[in-house]
Amino acid sequence: MKNDRGSAEMLLRIAQEDRKVFLLLADQGSEFLRQAFFHAQQAVEKALKAVLASRGHPVRKTHDLMELYGSLESVGLSCPLALDELDQLSPYAAMFRYDDTDIPRLDMDVARATVARTIEWASALINEHDQP
Repeated sequence: MKNDRGSAEMLLRIAQEDRKVFLLLADQGSEFLRQAFFHAQQAVEKALKAVLASRGHPVRKTHDLMELYGSLESVGLSCPLALDELDQLSPYAAMFRYDDTDIPRLDMDVARATVARTIEWASALINEHDQP
């Protein structure tokens, strides 16, 4: 994936789309929790990747939020989320996506706030980085 302004904006747009899907599914009840939290994880993942791309940092194809957190730190950026917040979302990228066992339920309000905070932070950084 290219690491430039256009890629950053595209990733941020997709993160915002994932957020919308997450919010739609979150209001549908427990039947769609697995899918809702998958899109929450994807929104956070793509927002973090958007920031990395905006800084010209290589963006690997990974779902590992902890790796992305480390990449942000390596370029001198502080993620607005604590490691434990990222760790709670990480299993929804793959493990719970392909296994129908009972999933641990995250607090929906916390998940909403986590996604919103990450996308707002990414948007601000990308727009700030574009200013002279």
